[in-house]
Amino acid sequence: MKRVLLVGAGKGGTSILRVLTERGRIQVVGVADLDESAPGIRLAKKMGIPTSSSFESFLDDRLDLIIEATGSEDAFQSISLRKPDQALLIPGDIAQLLISLIEDKERLIKRLTQQRHELDVILNSTHDGMIAVDRQGIITLFNAAAERITGITAEAAIGRAARDVIPNTRLHFVLQSGHPELNQLQSLGNTRIITNRVPVTDDKAVIIGAVAVFRDVTEVQELVAEVTNLKEIQSLLSAIINSTQDAISVVDERGHGLLINPAYTRLTGLTQNEVIGKPATVDIAEGESMHMRVLKTGQPVRGVQMKVGPNRREVMVNVAPVLVKGQLKGSVAVIQDI
Repeated sequence: MKRVLLVGAGKGGTSILRVLTERGRIQVVGVADLDESAPGIRLAKKMGIPTSSSFESFLDDRLDLIIEATGSEDAFQSISLRKPDQALLIPGDIAQLLISLIEDKERLIKRLTQQRHELDVILNSTHDGMIAVDRQGIITLFNAAAERITGITAEAAIGRAARDVIPNTRLHFVLQSGHPELNQLQSLGNTRIITNRVPVTDDKAVIIGAVAVFRDVTEVQELVAEVTNLKEIQSLLSAIINSTQDAISVVDERGHGLLINPAYTRLTGLTQNEVIGKPATVDIAEGESMHMRVLKTGQPVRGVQMKVGPNRREVMVNVAPVLVKGQLKGSVAVIQDI
């Protein structure tokens, strides 16, 4: 273990002290500075490192390195005359260069750490599984969705060959061929996935890795089935509404027309182009719009007589609110010819 003495405990000396104490094979035997309240002196005391206003008390034959961080030529000459022969003395200008390099390194590490954290948050928030390998086929990325879909933890996967973690992976083939494999079905135990595998290249078009992005195909199948069911329900409702002899109109929460059936057109004389997307009052010839009353009160109305359409047909109207999870989303009216 190298024994080091730090002379100068200002801002630069403090940065050097932090770096030195992070190295496991370096022992800081002391920190010297004329200012006993210097930041490096305070930091050394917190770390249990001996401090002094004079460097002479730390000089002995076991000292390997002295860093003069004051930047003073007089201090450098004084240390040079008194230091043990075997101790290497680093002058102030070299120490300042080291300080600059250390601070640049710390800023770079902080920025890279922040960027890596942001990237991890993005990758782990996506619903799709993602696995990346380097040019040797070693896993370097295994996001949270990949853990959920495969049942394998990132800790158990990262750093191992992809073929050892997922025996039927094809990422090594993508590495060899350089060709992407898109929308491929694959089995992972009892789970079926649909996956895209693409090579990763550097700015010289050299393959440096590969990435697989995949999703549990059962989720896609469930989504397709759900959409199909919704379409079937919509078709059934349309058939029922269009076959009834009662005129029906539906408006949204703003009172704009959403749907009318053929019986409504026969009764009022108004077509879809004249009603859909238009205010609910468009069909009123005499009286108040019951759609708007229901939207204002949230309460149904029944047996209201009025006149509708250009022919001023006398009708009886029943209107009910449309509630979805307790929220008023519109109203539906059944209009009967008197």
